[in-house]
Amino acid sequence: MAMSPQAPPDILFRNLRLGDGSRSAIAVVDGRIAAIGSAAETLSATNVVDLDDALVLPGFVEGHIHLDTSFYGDTWRPHVPYTAGFDVRERVAIQHRNMAAAAPMDQRARNQLELCIANGSSKMRSHVMVDASVGLKSLETIAAVREQYRDLIDIQLVAFPQSGILTCPGTAELLDAAFDHGADVIGGLDPASLDRDVKGHLDVVFGIAERRGVPVDIHLHEPNMMGVFSIEEIAARTRALGMQGKVAISHAYGLGDVSADTVRRVADILATSGVAIMTNAPGARAFPPVLALREAGVTVFAGSDNIRDS
Repeated sequence: MAMSPQAPPDILFRNLRLGDGSRSAIAVVDGRIAAIGSAAETLSATNVVDLDDALVLPGFVEGHIHLDTSFYGDTWRPHVPYTAGFDVRERVAIQHRNMAAAAPMDQRARNQLELCIANGSSKMRSHVMVDASVGLKSLETIAAVREQYRDLIDIQLVAFPQSGILTCPGTAELLDAAFDHGADVIGGLDPASLDRDVKGHLDVVFGIAERRGVPVDIHLHEPNMMGVFSIEEIAARTRALGMQGKVAISHAYGLGDVSADTVRRVADILATSGVAIMTNAPGARAFPPVLALREAGVTVFAGSDNIRDS
């Protein structure tokens, strides 16, 4: 990376290590990196910072978070335990009660953003609830917060149908309208277990993706072979529409429930279809075997999901 001699650096960071372990220097002009390595080593600057052999990495990518339903920095409330295993509708109902008593959404979103930025995140994908219960209000609120932080972090917003699509009348229309109000990615949620209609659910999600020219990121909590079936259907849609590299499945818990042979078979399908997997490796819950997926050529990325939520 070269820099004009007419533009001496404002700050020169010296004595640092890059991700490959090599020693280096970084020159900054007008708040942007202008030179790295040998192009920066010989430069002089009034402001020189010795990093004492510190490791310097690119900004982190927070690949999956929910800025609208984060309670980070808000009044502490005790966790409500599951009654009989993980149930999406039960968690959504609890979340609605928590949201009604929470601080303003924009304040909570800023709290979460500032935590992520302070810890090195420079890109983020946030899912934001869009359904008949909240309309587009949450999306508009988070889009406004995004604008306030645009110089610090790049944020993609996913229109997320947390209450389902087919079982929540009016949601399909709202999801489409979301792309006139700041959304960048179309989401989905458990097409077999929540909407009980994989084809109908994916018709809406991929129909919007094709019409609006946007990527897809679908939450998939479904276990065992139910989850595998949904993954195979998502991959088939991706191939049919030529959307390789533009589709992600978040969580994909079912891949942690099935045999190694099944994982290898599905991993090959995912790799061929260009469908990525997001995992947040959630505690005691089975989750996708990351190494096996990566060895098959699947793109795997991570996210916090949330620092504090329902």
